[in-house]
Amino acid sequence: MSQGQDLRSQIAQLDTAARRSLEDAAGLALSMRHAQVTLAHWLVTTVEKNADVQRWLASQSVDRETMARRVRMDFQWMPSITHTPTLSHEIVALIAAASAMQPSNITTLDLIRAVMLTPAIYQSLLQLAPEFRPLPLPPPPTSQDLAFPDLMMRANEKARCCVLLKRWGPADKLAGSWQGPGVVPATDDRFEHWLSFDCKYLAPGMGPSEGIISLYTDGDDPTIGAAWHSPTATLKYAEGLPLFGHTALSLPPPIELSAEDNELYEKAWQADCPLYTELALAVLGGWHFPWPDGDWEELRDGRLLAWTIAESEPWVELWQESDGFRVRPRTK
Repeated sequence: MSQGQDLRSQIAQLDTAARRSLEDAAGLALSMRHAQVTLAHWLVTTVEKNADVQRWLASQSVDRETMARRVRMDFQWMPSITHTPTLSHEIVALIAAASAMQPSNITTLDLIRAVMLTPAIYQSLLQLAPEFRPLPLPPPPTSQDLAFPDLMMRANEKARCCVLLKRWGPADKLAGSWQGPGVVPATDDRFEHWLSFDCKYLAPGMGPSEGIISLYTDGDDPTIGAAWHSPTATLKYAEGLPLFGHTALSLPPPIELSAEDNELYEKAWQADCPLYTELALAVLGGWHFPWPDGDWEELRDGRLLAWTIAESEPWVELWQESDGFRVRPRTK
């Protein structure tokens, strides 16, 4: 096998984040018109962008921003060129060393370990960032670390389209109204309006395709909810707080992937879930939340039309069922 083929096969053993760190380093070298992608380029982009490395450095009380600024000072002495930069011998040696230590799924922390265990590269690292001298080797990946990439791949495959209803957006994306008078009036005055939304923002096959649905709960008993649909109603800015539609993808909760014990996926899901981010007042479609009611599996293949986020409890869900709408107010 030629050296070029050997290098390509070794790069193929890097996981997605490690490959991205190498690509970012190449992009930085190219943007600065440097002749080679060096250890300095890789270290800067890794320290500035890789979450695993950032967490490890933080656990060792290392100021990564100061480190990155110091390393960047080394760039002023690098020669400039007009063609695409090549990989320096240290980067090639680093990839080879990591490949020898970890034959597959090489992480960015594996690359850090390879640097620290390869004397020639380690000396170059210390010249760039002396903060590494007292540091222990990064810990090896846990079972959760190893499982996380596969979980994210499966999660993205199962992701569902949704529409986040927010306070801001283009005028032509008016999608709903929050509280105030309901666009479709309730048949009983005791009901309090939560959300009205335009059915054109529902995914195909999910509820009516035209008109407005208004969602209510009973003012005397918030555990009771109801919804009314008018196929001819339209939204008006005068009715409640206007909400604007923003399309997004909804990741499945950990229970869908049997990943309740994986803290990394739990954090990734929470960073995506509107209930935790609170960036939207309500959501149309997407995955339902695993409430403590214990009906997750029962509703897994159901049609969730909408759920409210703001000013809860209760959080109010609207489901399409064979005989009409079902409103489920939720509490934790």
